[in-house]
Amino acid sequence: MKGSDLRYRLRAATADVHAELDAVSESAGFFDNRAAYAGYLVATLQARRSIELGLDACHVEQIFAMWPARRIIAALAADIADLGGPTAGPDAAALDYSPAAALGALYVLEGSALGARLLERRAAALGMTPEFGGRHFAVQTSRDGAWAALLKVLEHAGLDADGEDECTASALATFGRFSEAYRVIAHSRD
Repeated sequence: MKGSDLRYRLRAATADVHAELDAVSESAGFFDNRAAYAGYLVATLQARRSIELGLDACHVEQIFAMWPARRIIAALAADIADLGGPTAGPDAAALDYSPAAALGALYVLEGSALGARLLERRAAALGMTPEFGGRHFAVQTSRDGAWAALLKVLEHAGLDADGEDECTASALATFGRFSEAYRVIAHSRD
């Protein structure tokens, strides 16, 4: 299988769950007001904490050197604190990632950084800045070439069919983790 086509196969395989996540997020109205935005932050931290811990535990920086600068859970916690929310959530267990599964999770996280540019503008309309309530967006949207670097990693991953299946399953699960966290927070506000 051609590694250079992996990102396109991942995009096709995750299109439906990506659209579902976008729909859940939009219907939740997370950027309608500060209280809703605080819920978005909490849900994002809840979804992302286990993922980041798992990527750290599998030493993903050995395959994606930019990883240490791409972590956002500390920034999310600070953003939540800015808005008066709890800085500590439930304990999170690190997810168990193989190198192939880690690539699937990274594909989703770094892809979300591309969309974060739009969300950052919406958060700015609520008064969020890189110094208050919007720190995590500042990390995600930094112009450091992370997406291009990840695409190179995917291009040269050399995954066999089983590895690619594992990568795809991880990407799907990562999207699902965020959708579920956003649903839970949105329903708790109803």
